[in-house]
Amino acid sequence: MPKNSNSIIYWIAQLSGWGLFHSVVILLLYLFGTILITPKLFIYSFFVLLISIGVTHLIRMVIIRFHWLNLSILDIIWRSFFAAIIFSCLYEFLEYSLTELINKDYVVESLDKAYTLSSFISGVFFSSILFSLWQSFYYAYLFIEKSRKQEIRNLQFEASRNEIELKNLRAQINPHFLFNSLNSIKALVEINKFEAKSAITQLSSLLRKSMHLSKSKLILIKEELEIVETYISLEKIRFEERIQSTISIDSDVLDCKIPPLMIQTLIENSIKHGISKEINGGVLKLSIQKSGELIKISIKNTGSLYLVDGAEGIGLENTKKRLGILFGDTAKFKIFQKDDLVCVEIQIECKN
Repeated sequence: MPKNSNSIIYWIAQLSGWGLFHSVVILLLYLFGTILITPKLFIYSFFVLLISIGVTHLIRMVIIRFHWLNLSILDIIWRSFFAAIIFSCLYEFLEYSLTELINKDYVVESLDKAYTLSSFISGVFFSSILFSLWQSFYYAYLFIEKSRKQEIRNLQFEASRNEIELKNLRAQINPHFLFNSLNSIKALVEINKFEAKSAITQLSSLLRKSMHLSKSKLILIKEELEIVETYISLEKIRFEERIQSTISIDSDVLDCKIPPLMIQTLIENSIKHGISKEINGGVLKLSIQKSGELIKISIKNTGSLYLVDGAEGIGLENTKKRLGILFGDTAKFKIFQKDDLVCVEIQIECKN
């Protein structure tokens, strides 16, 4: 919150709080027949209001000037206690001077007698309680505001950390993807140079798209699908009939957003670690459906689920981290074996 806004809130709270307090006091005194309603009463009340605001503002200046908020609770308590007494003495002196100046006979009937030491001490006692309460409210506000600012700083730090991690994760994808594609073309050159030339053209287009889109946190599913279809087409040049692919996409999900190259990375894993290891090849199935506000992504491929030392590969681990950062606990990721198929299922909310 800007400092100007805090200042405005502070002065509004001062005026409204003290105004309400003195209004209630005057009303109670009038109902008990202690005071008379006269023009001088309103003048007196107005100046008492200014004195109350002025004295508590001085307390606030002391708190800020000497950084009491940074002290321990015990130090704050005893300093506030003595501040309440000292400023109560000042308040009582100013109020007494004001009463004498305006002519108290027209203001408070019961103060016909001289202002005694006992009445001064009594006034200081009750004012100390009042200023102690004021300090309590003010400290509560300061602590809440400090906690709020700290929470904002924590959120900014977390966002900054997440942004750095996302950039690192995206940086891992491009070389991983490029090396795999180049290896595919390298194998193809020895088999069919014409097909290899066509594959290089497709790879060039694919890299141009992926490099452009990978700079974003999220991209449209329809943009991701363009990369996926080109990649599958590229791999079919290499594997020919060994890859049987089917893609089923709900039209409602095309404008939803996902992390760039997420599906492409999973398709790449399916081919590299699944279908390519099968002598007769296999099937690759991609399905993206929408259920309410959720997107369900399913990728299935022929093969066996294989974890290196019980851990998932870079592609899968990368995907899970990115989903966690961008979608939080709402994101679901599962990989499992079902018959002769390796299944990956992702559930995230649709972001437009």
